Amino acid sequence: MKKFFVYVVLPLLLVMVLGVALLQIDDPLDPDAEALVALTLPTAESEAYLYLLGFDAPAGESPLELGQTLLAGIREIERQIANSPLMEHDVTLPSYDGLPRLEGELACQWHHERCPAQVVATAQAQLVWSAEQEMLFQRYQHFLALEDYQSQSLPLLNEYLPPFGHLLSGQRLTTLKALQLADAGKPDKAVALLADNLQKIRHQQQRADDLVGKMVLLAALSESLDTLSLLLVNHGYDLAPPLPSFSAAERDFTSPIAREFAMGYYMFASMDRHPQFFSTNEEVVEAPGWLVRAVFKPNMSINGSLGWYQQVIALSQLSPLDFANHMQDFEPAMPPSHWLRNATGSILLTIARARLQDYVAAGFQAHGKIDLLQQLIALGGVPETLQPLNSPFSTSEDALYWSEDRQRLCLKMPGTAEQRWGHCLLVNVTPAPVPQAE
Repeated sequence: MKKFFVYVVLPLLLVMVLGVALLQIDDPLDPDAEALVALTLPTAESEAYLYLLGFDAPAGESPLELGQTLLAGIREIERQIANSPLMEHDVTLPSYDGLPRLEGELACQWHHERCPAQVVATAQAQLVWSAEQEMLFQRYQHFLALEDYQSQSLPLLNEYLPPFGHLLSGQRLTTLKALQLADAGKPDKAVALLADNLQKIRHQQQRADDLVGKMVLLAALSESLDTLSLLLVNHGYDLAPPLPSFSAAERDFTSPIAREFAMGYYMFASMDRHPQFFSTNEEVVEAPGWLVRAVFKPNMSINGSLGWYQQVIALSQLSPLDFANHMQDFEPAMPPSHWLRNATGSILLTIARARLQDYVAAGFQAHGKIDLLQQLIALGGVPETLQPLNSPFSTSEDALYWSEDRQRLCLKMPGTAEQRWGHCLLVNVTPAPVPQAE
């Protein structure tokens, strides 16, 4: 029995202890991963961020002051949940009756087929704005004029986001005001309003470092381009303002994709050796830290996810033609599997990921719409055939087409990049019934 213990049991125990000890070793964090996370750290205070954070402050209150109060609470939440994968905290952010967004038909989603007609009909009715609508418009214009936007909060999974939806309401009111000015016999002022609006939206979307915010601003840009196109069709292309091409910097998604990556970074880092690693919503399970580390390595998991985010960033930095070619047979980068050293991490990395390439496509859609509008301005109108027009995404003769209702000129785009009319420029609207004033 003694020999059995010495020659069998003891070596087996030593092997097990050595195995567990070896399984505690994690890889060093990839320098590229550190660099991406560093991009998400605020380098200076941002009045624009604070103003947007408190954008929906009640009438008579300061959005900037509300934003400062909210940010103080957000940072206390970040401090409390820094080491908790369960994201637990006891901080209560201030509650308030915020400035409401637009509702009803006027708040329709621009990409829906009948939405532009509804907005045009509302403009034709020349309805008087409410005090809340006027305030939304003024706050939107003020935000767009700010030039220092940079997110001040950490990119956590349960991050408290600014009220981005209010920006869409502000843009809709800008669209409405431009249409009302044109209908009132002032198309030059309408075009001037939209030209200023476009310039400021483009600046803000280039600085946007949050994926939600960038997509909202790209949607606002698309709506503003369509509205400008309608005004030029109806009132003459000689009113056209300067319209610079969409630059590589405007298409670049490095900052928002870095925040998406950093969400995973902070999540994986907080899970390291956490005693409730194996807990579920129904049951709390306590586990020793060594066991958690044996099956989950935070750095290996972070490094394993890096390739996908780098691939998406690189995709956003291509030329439009190269982007179209890459999207023809695009395959997302697959994370490496380490089933022995990082079993749980390997499982987490195989869970379905967001189609980030579709978000990048929205930037190229904006490029295409601007390019198309530039061509119409140069031609002095919409040509009878599509032959004089070309696409930045293809050299083929059928690279453009009319929508079925012939109200939009569209660019053929690969894969799922054709979505929500973002690849089409509005050139005509069949008016909806004019709403009646209450």
